[in-house]
Amino acid sequence: MEFSDPSYDRLETDRSFTHDFPAPVVSSYRMCLQLLRAATDEADLASMRMLDLRPLGNPSALHSIRLTDAYVLMLELKACSRGCVLWIVGVQPSSTVP
Repeated sequence: MEFSDPSYDRLETDRSFTHDFPAPVVSSYRMCLQLLRAATDEADLASMRMLDLRPLGNPSALHSIRLTDAYVLMLELKACSRGCVLWIVGVQPSSTVP
């Protein structure tokens, strides 16, 4: 897993850091990252229905996962020799996602 911004890595690991997001968003973000780290391939991600992983565009590596009614986690699935690498793009208001 890689992050577009180090603050998203910190948001996962530093319990006192919220990046000015509401507590439910931070909690959901951390839970989602635990599930994403447990996945070994795209099939695992697809089988985790609670993630509600949605592709954006066709074809596109960009996907979204709803964190709360107001926020989504944006990520890219990148293929490489050792499988799938997740690129965490960021957390955005759901109103900005098509």
